Amino acid sequence: MVQGESERFRKCIFDLNDGWISITAVTAPSGLNDLDATALEIYPNPTQSSVVIKTTDVRMNEANIQICNTTGEIVLQSKLKNGTAQLDLESIPAGVYMAFIINDQQQRIVKKIIKQ
Repeated sequence: MVQGESERFRKCIFDLNDGWISITAVTAPSGLNDLDATALEIYPNPTQSSVVIKTTDVRMNEANIQICNTTGEIVLQSKLKNGTAQLDLESIPAGVYMAFIINDQQQRIVKKIIKQ
């Protein structure tokens, strides 16, 4: 196997032994390039109502934002303008969400948001 190749393919391996299920997941090629997550701030997090999303990476200044629930459903979409966005989360239920910030070159930053 080529070095790093395990990071480029996704598959789930199910191993049924003695009534137990073992699942091994390997990352899939997504066609997207993950950028450094430290270049993105989401605050306050956890939140009860709204969050500010701010980036210091100029490649993400006008990026699209998708907020997804744990089933992968997009519950909110927005866009960064000049590297900043404020999102109202009052209409979504409490839970854990993933924020996908994706620019025109299909580069992305992914961060978790906790709605209380």
